[in-house]
Amino acid sequence: MHKNKLLLCGSILLILAIICYMLLHNISDIYIFSFFNNISFFSTLNGINIFIFKKFITGYLVDLLWFISAWMFFTVLLSSEIIIKNLLLLVLAVISEGLQYFFQRLGTFDVYDLLLYLIILLVFLILEIRKII
Repeated sequence: MHKNKLLLCGSILLILAIICYMLLHNISDIYIFSFFNNISFFSTLNGINIFIFKKFITGYLVDLLWFISAWMFFTVLLSSEIIIKNLLLLVLAVISEGLQYFFQRLGTFDVYDLLLYLIILLVFLILEIRKII
């Protein structure tokens, strides 16, 4: 994929992740969003009867979006270094989740997030090695 398209898609995904996070979570206790009032549209999801779908939307969609966005940015910066790029992203994910474990105001630590990041990296690594992307 062309670098400009990666930057554009990555930026759009990151903005979408931020908006989704602000709309779907109680952000009043999160330091990064402390300048916003309590904005939460979680109650709009109460009509959704499928628990797994609700859990994905509120728990993993934002993580999925920001991590794919980060992958796109790292691909532009380190386009020829596939292994190094993926290792740096994995380290970033572990640090991000680790900080959430020690500082709850940054977010909620979740081992499943780490598993999600690892799966995303493996999928992109396979696609890059096979020259599909």
